[in-house]
Formats: sequence, C-alpha cells, structure tokens
Amino acid sequence: MPIFPRFALYIAVLACGLITAPAQAGDRALARRYLDEGLAYYRKGSLEKSLNSLSSALDEDKGLQAAHGARALVHHALGYDAKMREDLRDARNMAAADPQSFVIRGNVRLLAGDVAKALEDFKAALKKDKDNADAVLGRGRAER
Repeated sequence: MPIFPRFALYIAVLACGLITAPAQAGDRALARRYLDEGLAYYRKGSLEKSLNSLSSALDEDKGLQAAHGARALVHHALGYDAKMREDLRDARNMAAADPQSFVIRGNVRLLAGDVAKALEDFKAALKKDKDNADAVLGRGRAER
C-alpha cells in the first residue's frame, strides 16, 4: 500500500478516536450534573426526584461511585432494601478519589455497619478537604 493511503487511513482512525472522546467526556459531565442534582434533591428530602436523577447519572456513567453510594442511601430511605444492597455492593467495591466520593462511600459503609472503614473514608475526605462539613459530620457519627 502506498504511503499516502496509509497516511489517510491513519488520519481517519485518529480522527475517529478524537471525535468519540468528547462524547464520552460529555457523558461523564452530564452524569456529574445528574449526581449534583440528585444530591440536592436528597438534601431537600425529595427522595423520588433524587432517585431519578441518580439513576440518570448511572445511565450516563456506570462507574460513578458517588452515584451508586448516594442511590443506596436513597433506596434505604425509601425502604428498597434489595436495591440498596446492590448499590452498596457496587459503591463499596469502587475506589474513591475525591472528597465527595469518600464521604458518600463512608456513609454507605456506615449504613452497612462497617464503622471502621467508614471512619477511614471520612478521614481520607478530610485530608483532601479539611473544611468538608459532610466529612466532619460523618467522622463524628462514626466515632460515637
């Protein structure tokens, strides 16, 4: 195969990769917006709206640990124990990276009765953000 068709094929493959990357990043961004919306509804006590937003977040990004954890808390509040256990399993098995994920995983672990691991998560969140009020509150609940 001459060099020009190979080069054109290489550019076409590269372009396909570049074109699909923003769509994937957009899905993650949309998932984060749904997560934030779901958490806001949860804090207001609008559990059904929270559940819908969190489920939408997971439709966009199945690997969003914070959404699994938050949805487990909502399922618990609504009395959906089987669904709560599924989300608990998913959330506990994922790695946390940001303070919000540590806090949510800590709350999930408290809900599951794993106080020692929950305390580790709250402390990890505070190492990343010493002013995180949710982490301070969670650490207090875990230490009592």
